[in-house]
Amino acid sequence: QCMAYLNYHLGDTVESDVICGNNLGDIGLLTSGKFLIVKFQAHEKMINCIKVSDVFTEKLIIITAGEDEYVKVWDTSMNLLSEFNIRKIGFFEEMPQRQNLSVQSLDVFCCRPPATRNKEKSPEVKPLILMGTRNGDIIEGVISNEFQGLSFDKGQPVSYTHLRAHETGRNLVCRLLLEKK
Repeated sequence: QCMAYLNYHLGDTVESDVICGNNLGDIGLLTSGKFLIVKFQAHEKMINCIKVSDVFTEKLIIITAGEDEYVKVWDTSMNLLSEFNIRKIGFFEEMPQRQNLSVQSLDVFCCRPPATRNKEKSPEVKPLILMGTRNGDIIEGVISNEFQGLSFDKGQPVSYTHLRAHETGRNLVCRLLLEKK
């Protein structure tokens, strides 16, 4: 259903494996020509999207989103670091239960704020996660790296309808996110 590449160094070469989610909620790994299920029932329903990110220089994270309306953050050993239910983050209480709010797409950005003229200390840079839901909303959240793992700060629904099709580059998205604040 969805896939991402997991790159790593093996000696002097860079190897790539394919990590994927299936319609049973499992996470699989295609490595050395073999397919392995590395996490059975990672989600209760189908996994819609998966993203491998190196936004934290000391470790890779894997983010999955499923039809069960959960977004989960994993380490590369498939230990669950954080999870949240999209319906319960504070924006969709009025939404009928029959309307599915599952995340259909996600991406992670790490934007540096612009330099200031008066030499103020730059705010801490936290990676942003943008999630597109089945009902058409785009949710923005912040991922923070804390000593006890990762946490997801509640996001806020934001409008990106002003983005034109040819303006969806990563740099422009970061610039717009910084201007929004």
